[in-house]
Amino acid sequence: MNTENLRQLVNELTDLIYIERKVVFTFISIAFFIKLGFYWMHSNCLSRIDDLRIVKSADIAKESKSYYSKGGSTMRLFPFYPASASQEELMELGFSARVANILINYRTKGGQFRSKQDVKKIYGVTPELYTRIEPYILLNSAANTFEKQNLSAENKMPTAIDVNFATKEEWKSLPGIGEYFATKLTEKREGLGAFIDLEQIAEVYNLPDSTFQKIKPLLRLTKGSIKKLNINTAKEEELRKHPYILRWQADDIMRHRPIYGLDDLYDLKTYKDKTKNKYVGIYFEF
Repeated sequence: MNTENLRQLVNELTDLIYIERKVVFTFISIAFFIKLGFYWMHSNCLSRIDDLRIVKSADIAKESKSYYSKGGSTMRLFPFYPASASQEELMELGFSARVANILINYRTKGGQFRSKQDVKKIYGVTPELYTRIEPYILLNSAANTFEKQNLSAENKMPTAIDVNFATKEEWKSLPGIGEYFATKLTEKREGLGAFIDLEQIAEVYNLPDSTFQKIKPLLRLTKGSIKKLNINTAKEEELRKHPYILRWQADDIMRHRPIYGLDDLYDLKTYKDKTKNKYVGIYFEF
């Protein structure tokens, strides 16, 4: 074998060894990455199987402690009936005091919760709040009983009342008048002594016009004794308590006293709207 042949043989053997090394290295690399992949899956997925829990609807009612944080405060989630939950329970679930009152007033006035979606319709219930409490809303026979009682009350023919002598309970017997409006109407009449016009009922803050139009045929007005307030001699506290004097109107009166008559009162910035303040001349004296 000459030198040239020997060199050719060595080159062929060297090339063969290089190719084999490359193939072996490739297989080792593939095996390593496959092993690494299985290790990652085991660490991040398979090892968490024991942590998974199948939640059944019946299990929700058994849950008693589910917490979340909001604005630095810790709230507790638990099963509740929107038809009977107290204000404290609603606030613990994450309702603000204002929204909890709106929901309770809705109930008091005959509002019903036929489905979970009815909670979502309450003014002030945000999508975020509803999403969080939706699994914990309960509707059952107790809620249906509440609904039937309200339907029965609605079907009962209400009795006409005298606005100057009606009690809170009589006010509440009217459709759409719950504890809140019954209290406000009673307080307003006591502050004025007596109503002189049925339209004064519509002035109560937040009373829907639809509700007023519904109860108007059931309202009667007999003569009562009105209370006169002397604008110039009344104490500041007396001014602020009067149904026809708002806080800023009391401040306006105090700054401009003495006020010599109704026209002088209407000259004040806070009383310029004569339509809105058309009854003040009956209850004020100067």
